[in-house]
Amino acid sequence: MIYQSMLDAVQLYPKSIVVDYTVDGQYKNDCHYFGQSSINIADWAQNNNYYPNLIYAIQQTLDLIHYYSVETIFDLALLTLLKGDLSIDGHVVFDFKAPIATSASIWETIKTIEDFDMMSQFYLNKMAYIDHHPIPFRNLFIEDSEQLNSPDNWLYSTKFMLPKWLYKIAKQRADNKQLQNFGLYTKQPNVLKDHIVFIGDHHQYIGNSKYLFTYFVKHNPMTACYFVTDDRRGPHFISPKSEKADELINSARVVIVENDIPETLQPNGTLIQLHQGTPIMQLFLDSKEPIKNIETPFYRAKRYNRWLQFDYVIHSADDISHFYQTAFPSHQANVLAYGILNTNIYYKRVTKVLLNNSIRNHLK
Repeated sequence: MIYQSMLDAVQLYPKSIVVDYTVDGQYKNDCHYFGQSSINIADWAQNNNYYPNLIYAIQQTLDLIHYYSVETIFDLALLTLLKGDLSIDGHVVFDFKAPIATSASIWETIKTIEDFDMMSQFYLNKMAYIDHHPIPFRNLFIEDSEQLNSPDNWLYSTKFMLPKWLYKIAKQRADNKQLQNFGLYTKQPNVLKDHIVFIGDHHQYIGNSKYLFTYFVKHNPMTACYFVTDDRRGPHFISPKSEKADELINSARVVIVENDIPETLQPNGTLIQLHQGTPIMQLFLDSKEPIKNIETPFYRAKRYNRWLQFDYVIHSADDISHFYQTAFPSHQANVLAYGILNTNIYYKRVTKVLLNNSIRNHLK
């Protein structure tokens, strides 16, 4: 599947482009190259799964098909990566549903291509091993094998003679452990209770969330409503440090947050995000963010998967919806422009969302 708005945002060049992707609609990758300015096969292969995540330049592709035997789309992806001179774009363009394998013939072709460094040879051997093909490089030596993860180290230490069933077990365990860091969870409607929670930016009692909270409490006095902050005290306020805070948020029928939600939370109800004004810089997928992409573990996975949980994104400007359609995975959320803040019209519109037909019956 292709995310069309993301594809439209990719800047095309006369060379092939490595783009990002999801697996079964969720971000499950551990790649760090989206902060880089260039990429090679070893960079691309230092990931926990392999899919042909490329947009192909026409002339380059025609040349490869002319000179080499290409039987599958993964054959073409490998050849394109091996030939180098690729661009990188961090937009999440593809959603893959099933593994895609290489053909036997591509590995005979790879043997004829020279000048692979040892790490590239290792990862090519690994891909051949996974696809049940003979490995192309036998005389392999990695000076610092400690940089390999545990399943890869097993492959290297056994010279790729490790039984595949044993490798699959080790790989699955490593993947399951890694997935715990990706911010993935499934909402549980059965834990919901009849209250609404507001969370300000960095738990502050300011901005959009403050004004909307004040308006909502005044006009809906029979609805249990809380603001998570240390800036105020009272029956409607709860400290983010309180033992009850996380449970209150995760069980709320509706949660309204300003900008983004803290990583530790897993709200199960309708999740609404508030934004104000026009962004003055590129956001998330529209930005390379080199430091975060390279140095922050699981940065893209955590942020992308958190955005998948949002049901509504409400902003104050009428002409900036495209920012959210290309910078974030907004294909599952309703992106709404509700005009200028601090006006009754804005508050009434947002309140209508809070009390729309899908949740009205659950609120008192």
